[in-house]
Formats: sequence, structure tokens, C-alpha cells
Amino acid sequence: MKVAAFIANQLARTRTPVFFYPGINLASLDVALEKAGARTIVLASENAIPHACSGFFQATGKVGVGIVGSGPAATNLLTGLATASADKIPLIAINVTIPLCEVGTGAFQDLDMTATVKPLLGESVYCREGKELYGRFRQALHSSHSSTKGPTFIGTSPDALEDDIGEPSFFIPSIETFQPKVITTTPSKNSFSRLEQSLQVCEDLFDFFVVGNGLNKYEVLRSLPGKRFISSDRFGCMGFGLPAAIGVSVGLNRSVILFIGDGDLIMSISELATLLRYNIPVKIVLLNNHNFFAGLNQIREKNGLRVPCFENPSFQELSNAFGLKYFYARDTDIRTCLSEALSFSGPALIEVPCTITIQSSEIKAIRNFILQNTLVGIQSHIGRKEAVYARVGGESSPLPTIEQEVSL
Repeated sequence: MKVAAFIANQLARTRTPVFFYPGINLASLDVALEKAGARTIVLASENAIPHACSGFFQATGKVGVGIVGSGPAATNLLTGLATASADKIPLIAINVTIPLCEVGTGAFQDLDMTATVKPLLGESVYCREGKELYGRFRQALHSSHSSTKGPTFIGTSPDALEDDIGEPSFFIPSIETFQPKVITTTPSKNSFSRLEQSLQVCEDLFDFFVVGNGLNKYEVLRSLPGKRFISSDRFGCMGFGLPAAIGVSVGLNRSVILFIGDGDLIMSISELATLLRYNIPVKIVLLNNHNFFAGLNQIREKNGLRVPCFENPSFQELSNAFGLKYFYARDTDIRTCLSEALSFSGPALIEVPCTITIQSSEIKAIRNFILQNTLVGIQSHIGRKEAVYARVGGESSPLPTIEQEVSL
């Protein structure tokens, strides 16, 4: 069996979806995944792949796998890998480079990506031969399921994927141990009450929420005490929310609520195409304060400086273009919008106009809670056998046990 076929069949047998972006150098792996019946989710941009893997892991306890091609396809992974590394999220990123005979010659898209990412990650290797790739991939699946050490990066060539390794042995990795944050925040008198209304609609249906980054994140955190959530915390990555929600929805095979600001959504707007392509039921609650760089603008105002005006596109027209159902929640109760959005299986966008009143001191306090409790959680829970979501204003709680799905 060729290495490409082993990787594809291993992922297919364990029902592990592959977050993927096609390229000519990984054509053999693309064909092998299709023949093996593996589920591939083609993202609109490579930037989104590590974030989707992160959301998938935090929702299921299973390590996500992302595969990209050479050159810029690989460098587009950097921010997502750094984000996962900061939060100790295990994932496996496979980078299929140019042919081995061209590596190191300065050929088109020649780049030593393994050395580039090494300072960021716990493990970064380049496999020149098929047997080495086979061993490293197996090792990565085992080690990623044994500790919260962060991402593993495996570089290889099209040549190695074509090497014959005989009859390989398949296996079922155990469910990963994961301990994210335990966060406490104090509700503000100025809390955005309509967020609380939205939870009254869906808190019985959803264990947790995905939260984007930016000032709207802190508005959500202070407005929803006691609720569990997934977000990018130690790195605070804008553009994380939507692809992470895709990973969560794919992993759980159900609808997911995403709270996100307008600036954060714009950074990952291309992934609306992914929602449409696979009819992924992410329900986006867009907290639109019509204000990019809101925190910086508050400082500029205090210093008598001009506040730049950046107009948003029409999110209604964008939703229509990408095939999402659209709701505007100014004149209609957000509960009504959410109830209607949850009544069908596809993606939806609920635009909620709002004004952010959060102060810089509140941001600092919330951020400190996130950082301190992330570190404490990671240090005290490595080695436990359950995944845990963050909870705002309460104790952490374990995920339901996920039984092994297949027998090989």
C-alpha cells in the first residue's frame, strides 16, 4: 500500500474529517482520500484550516487533521498554528511540498516550511521517504492523543506519498485529554441584554457557544455569565471564530451558535462560501457596532484625534450572495430571529446592531482571567481522560464520553 492510501484509509476508518485545500503537489493524496471514502472539508482559505481543526478538537476531543500544498499554501497556516500552539490545542498539519528533486534548489514555491514553523510548535519534521512519513504520521496521531502539547507539523514531498510500505497496520487513537480555561467574569450593569435573551432561546439546545475576538468578545463574556464557550484566548486571534465554528459543527454534526463582531467576521468572510458548500448549520450572531478598531478609536477620541471611518459592506447582501438566511434584529426581538434561524438546518446570519460601552479596565480584567486560568487549567489537568469546555462565571464541566466509533 502507498503512504497516501494509508493516510487516507486511516482517517476514513476513524471517521476523522480532513480540513483540506487542494493543490497539484498533493493530487495523489486527494485521490486516495476520495477512494477511501474519507470526509474532506475544503475550506475557502488555508488560513482557516488550523482554526477549524482547533474548533473540531475542542468540541469532540479528537485531533483535527489539516492538509495543504506548497509555498504560500503552507505559510498561510502560520497564524492558525501559532494560535493553536498558544492554547495548547493538538492538531496535525501536513504540508506536501514540491518534488524532492527540487527541494533546496530555489525552484517555484521552494520553502523550508519545517524550519519556519519549528520555533512555534512542539514538533516539526520533514519526511523525505515514505517509511519515515508512515512512522511519523502514526507517531503524531498517538502523541497528539497523549498530551496537550500543541500542533504537530509534518512536511513531505509528492514522492514520499507514492512510496510503497507493504501492508500497514491501522489503529484507533484514544480520545484526547483537553483542559482549556476556567473563567470568571462579573456581569456589567451595561450588559447587552439581548444576548441574554438569545440564550433563553438556545441554552437548552446547546452545550456551549463559539465566540470570536475583538471588543465584542468582552461584551459577550461579561453579558453571559455561567455559559461555556470556545474561543482563541491566549493569542486573541481575529478571524478565528467562523472557521472554528465550522470545525465544531462538522465534529458534532449539529447546529452551532457563533457570537462574532463585524471586524472579526470580515477577516474570515470567505468561509461563508464553506458554509454554503456543505450546508454547515452555523448560526452567526453578528454583533455589529460599525466600528473597526473600536478600542483604539476610544483612545484617539480621548486625545482629540480624528477617528477613521471604515464602512462595512451590506451584510444582508453578503448573506444573499453566499446563500445564508439573513435576519436583522433591531426591530424584531432577537429571540424571534434565533428561533427562526434554529428552525432549519442550514447556515444563517443574524445581524444585531449594537454599541460597545466596555471600558479598557474591564478588557484588562477579563483578559487576565483568561490567561491565568488557561495556564492553571493546562498545568493541572494534563493526563486526565476527559475534555473540558471553558465556563464563564462557573466551574469547568467535562464533555460527554465519546465511545470509539469503529472497530478495525
